[in-house]
Amino acid sequence: MKKIYFSFAFFFFCISGLYSQTTVCSGNDVCLTLTGVRGNIQWQSSSNMISWTILSGATNDTLCTAITGHTWFRAQISEGTCQSFYSDTTEIVLRPSPVANAGPDTYICLNASATIGGSPSASGGVPPYTYNWTPGPGLSSTTIANPVAGPTVTTTYILTVTDSNGCASR
Repeated sequence: MKKIYFSFAFFFFCISGLYSQTTVCSGNDVCLTLTGVRGNIQWQSSSNMISWTILSGATNDTLCTAITGHTWFRAQISEGTCQSFYSDTTEIVLRPSPVANAGPDTYICLNASATIGGSPSASGGVPPYTYNWTPGPGLSSTTIANPVAGPTVTTTYILTVTDSNGCASR
């Protein structure tokens, strides 16, 4: 799992209601950081920007969280006896990652070959897909869905599939 970091400035005199939008691939954590803020912080999330849920324990200037769907985030800031106010809103759009299918284990005899990869080798996400097989030695191609493998030693091949959104899986 990869963490993706975003930072947005918060100024005491900001205009409420401004927001930014970011797209991430499923399977990644998102880290949001407030800068230029003082006071007590309480992060909140929403799936519709109407009802907001307090994120328990999320009281630091940086929030790292797994994204499970289209979500908006904001922070409620309070200091002393002053009325609380909210940071700008950040919208996180979740893109589905493709599913890589390297196929079943295949056993071949010395000096023989076999076609490897699933049927299909990729699904989900948004086609078209790019393929990357590693390691490359013994393969007819490292960039096609179903290469022919003829290794000279026992080899485990790993398939990474990337879709048109840049989302990848192994």
